[in-house]
Amino acid sequence: MNHEVDVLVQRALNSSAKASSLIRKLATNSPHASLEALKQHVAELQVVRNELADRFGRSALD
Repeated sequence: MNHEVDVLVQRALNSSAKASSLIRKLATNSPHASLEALKQHVAELQVVRNELADRFGRSALD
């Protein structure tokens, strides 16, 4: 089970880093960023959060 949690954490960290980068690029009007790409990374973070909540209980994430 620890490996599965590690995979979820890694997914969250990757999506968070990509979302942060996209936010910075959007803030500077970079042509290399799109709101749609940001939405995809936010959606991935929500999926990971829900998987962690299912595994450990919603109150563990509050």
